[in-house]
Amino acid sequence: MRHTVLSSITAATLCVAAAPFLAPGPLLLMGAEAIGVADDDWIPKRSPFTAVEWNGDEPRVRYDGTWYALLELDGFDAATLVEHCKQRHGRRWRKRFCEDLVQVLWELGHEPGGAVSLVLREDGGARVTIDAAPMTEANRRSVWEHRNADDVGLPVLGGALDELHGAARVERVERDHATDFRPEDADLARPLVLPDWADAPSISRDEARADLDQLEWLVRHRFSYRDLTGVDVAAVFDAARVGMNERVSLPEFDVTLRKLMARFGDGHARVGGGLTRALPAEYAPFLVEGAQGGAVAYLPDRSALLDADHPFVVAIDGVPLERWIDVAASVEARGAAHTVRRRGERNLRYLGWLRAELDLPRTDTLTVTLANDAGERIERELRVSTRKPNFGAWPRVGAAPRMDAGETPRIDAGVAPRTDANGERVAYLRVARMDDDPRFLADLEQRMDAALDADAWVIDVRDNGGGTRDVLRAIAPRLLDDARPALVANVGAYRLAEGDEPEREGGYLADRFLFPAGWDGWSAAQRAAIASASATFRPDRAPSRGEFSELHWFVIDAAPAAARFPGRVAVLVDEDCFSATDVFLGALVELPRVTLVGRASGGGSGRSRGHRLAHSGLEVRLSTMASFRPNGARYDGVGVAPDVEVLAQPADFVTSSDAVLDAAVRALRAE
Repeated sequence: MRHTVLSSITAATLCVAAAPFLAPGPLLLMGAEAIGVADDDWIPKRSPFTAVEWNGDEPRVRYDGTWYALLELDGFDAATLVEHCKQRHGRRWRKRFCEDLVQVLWELGHEPGGAVSLVLREDGGARVTIDAAPMTEANRRSVWEHRNADDVGLPVLGGALDELHGAARVERVERDHATDFRPEDADLARPLVLPDWADAPSISRDEARADLDQLEWLVRHRFSYRDLTGVDVAAVFDAARVGMNERVSLPEFDVTLRKLMARFGDGHARVGGGLTRALPAEYAPFLVEGAQGGAVAYLPDRSALLDADHPFVVAIDGVPLERWIDVAASVEARGAAHTVRRRGERNLRYLGWLRAELDLPRTDTLTVTLANDAGERIERELRVSTRKPNFGAWPRVGAAPRMDAGETPRIDAGVAPRTDANGERVAYLRVARMDDDPRFLADLEQRMDAALDADAWVIDVRDNGGGTRDVLRAIAPRLLDDARPALVANVGAYRLAEGDEPEREGGYLADRFLFPAGWDGWSAAQRAAIASASATFRPDRAPSRGEFSELHWFVIDAAPAAARFPGRVAVLVDEDCFSATDVFLGALVELPRVTLVGRASGGGSGRSRGHRLAHSGLEVRLSTMASFRPNGARYDGVGVAPDVEVLAQPADFVTSSDAVLDAAVRALRAE
């Protein structure tokens, strides 16, 4: 499946409710199991092989410890795969075959599952058929290590690597480096060094600086958002070099790189395998989230607020909450202010790390100052947790709905189907992840078909961190009509690498359904939509000529008339909506019958790609696309603003109340 690692959850349901407009009433459930996306916005890096080598243009692959000639993979003969890679990817064709096999198969119109069939030939000539060879990330990592062994210093298993070494050569900047730093870069020049990291793997200062030179080269030559926030590239990289000790632990280097990359404002830029792995196992025993009136503290299992009479956090260990949030957000992209704050709130749980950053003692208790609406304060002393609290799925489903008189009934699982006396109906669609699983999409289509006679739809994408664009491609066509038979959903430009031409047949962004205006696959309605949009499209930060491709367009056609929904639509949104969900919102908000309700989205659409640093082994992901809304506004650093701004109430995080949903129903009723 494209872009996604799948895991079953129970957070996404499609319900049809009996008229929550005028009076509370029972709900008509149309539920479906949700398939969640474990990672957010790139093609999975998986392979059935642990190494690939070449005999001319014929691939030799290592499977289960033995080398074979590859004859077929999931019905595609090896020659077809190789020829496609040559035609599509030019001089990089071997790299694509070796490291991006899922992408190659998808380009051929095939979606590989968790396992593929193989037909192999042993050196002695015997054919071997494997019915279900697992496609894993670990295998793909092994392929990468084998292919890049010379530069990374890894052992080579299986033979010579011919000219692949030259193609995998590590590039580094070569320039004079400053020996001082600007005050605003002090956190880079004075890296955090914790006793917890004394026994962690480390690299030498020279190796760390070489990795910085490699990353700086990548930022300058591969990064689409290098200039997004006006960062002085040389200054921040030089600051990171200044304070390095003779040995640099990998956790220390990890945190420093996170702070460095955060300055560029790219929400998809990532370092390493997860922040938790680098930090001390000392956590706050509560979670914090912004709401009407302030930042609310609640228990990790969402069973209750930390203090129902004083829900708002004012300070921790005597330090104002705003100072904690500033430090907690230092490793997060400096994009939209509301997103930076939200991610800082989420990082408040990493108590041991934040105390070290703030020069506070690391003890087994903490003091939290709480307040109520009137500003009255109390202090509570709590035990520090050794277990990281998780936010879990929210909004929650599965609980019994509240049916109190005068309140909008909760749209939830387990409710018997009925219709209220007024006969009005609203369909509620909870989309927890932007998924491309065929079973989920087929079920989604069936549920929407069943809800076409509703008076309105509520589409809830809060807390949806992204995934693929398939949900947008399923929902948007049903909201178009004869007056607008095609919708420009996204515009982007690819960050060119050396040797790439600005204009190329089919373009560079097919994995995001983006193609140049001259692509021969457009329908007549799509061409007309592009022509109309391009006449007024003015990107608020135009991609630099010579560094970016021509513009690429993502256009969606209307569904057949019988499948369209003609009613009103409210979309529930918050700052945790990101990546593919940003694109979803940026497209739907263009439609006059759609109203966005809640808080502005996270702001991110960059098509990230990973790069392995040669000495530390840390992977850094950098965006490769400049992405824009149909109106020319960028996503990154901005997000998509709601039409009706509504903050959650403190009780919403721990009860069945939902102020944003209630506001959406009121907005629909008022139209």
